[in-house]
Amino acid sequence: MSLLAEFEPWWRFAFALLIGALIGLEREFYQQKIGDPDFAGIRTFSLISLLGAVTAFLVEDYGVIFGVLALAGLILMITVSYSGALYRSGTEPGITTEVAAILTFLFGVLVIGEKEIVAIALAVVTSLLMAMKGRIHGAIRNMSTEDIHVTLQFALVTAVILPVLPNRALDPLGLLNPFQIWLMVVLISGIGFSGYILINVLGHSRGINLMGLLGGLASSTATTISFSSASRENPEMAAQYARAVIMASTVMFPRIFILILVIHYPLALKVAGPLGIMMATGLILIFFLGRRTPVPGGDTQTDFKIGNPLKLSTAVKFGLLFAVVLVVIDFAL
Repeated sequence: MSLLAEFEPWWRFAFALLIGALIGLEREFYQQKIGDPDFAGIRTFSLISLLGAVTAFLVEDYGVIFGVLALAGLILMITVSYSGALYRSGTEPGITTEVAAILTFLFGVLVIGEKEIVAIALAVVTSLLMAMKGRIHGAIRNMSTEDIHVTLQFALVTAVILPVLPNRALDPLGLLNPFQIWLMVVLISGIGFSGYILINVLGHSRGINLMGLLGGLASSTATTISFSSASRENPEMAAQYARAVIMASTVMFPRIFILILVIHYPLALKVAGPLGIMMATGLILIFFLGRRTPVPGGDTQTDFKIGNPLKLSTAVKFGLLFAVVLVVIDFAL
């Protein structure tokens, strides 16, 4: 029996409180910053998350009607608070805090439902979305027609084409799965699109660097292909993209070490030295490139505009190359 199992369900209640506190911390900070107290801060959000956890815990004994009544009561309380704020201010306030409160309740439910990893991940995303309100709104205000087209193209690639493709091999050899091949196209396009969004929100240098790190966790190969294509389209940013590619490759080494450590501890000890040397080499290159490569136009979007980040032709070519590699490997074996 694991240590956490010995403290069931108390650790889940504590976890739910922490999730609520995370979201409430952002709301509390925002309210103090603008000098306008809202109906919920860090304490209220913590209690809302705990309410969701307790509700889910009691549903097991008292039935789903108890959960419905608890959620309905929370929504009623939020509605009354919103109506009061509307009456006092005379203008229609936003409903971000109210929606976040309902989500926080559901996150508490997820924790009791043994989905605590999903709950904390969604809580972090929720907090980031609220904390980056100014940057997101600023980026949207600066969106061009091309930005809208890029977003719609990515939606077409991911939400329209991918779901309709059969997730099974269609060739006699059982190698070519259309869904998996197109998933590689989505991966390449997604890295380019995510980098484009981060650059618009965070600025050139920070956006590219962050996408290099995150892309390395997903696929350093896909990140390299996506940024290489972007570098060809935006030669002014070639040095920054090169640095991000090195970042993605450097992140791969600790990622591999952790996987080996989990799977086979003795082997991890043997490869720790070589992987550490390769990671150190990458960090040194990143450091020197960072000192020698100023960002064109500063770190804002005012003087420099990147081009279309998707480059579907490059992504499709990589998908086809992936299919060819699968066939070649099968014949080689």
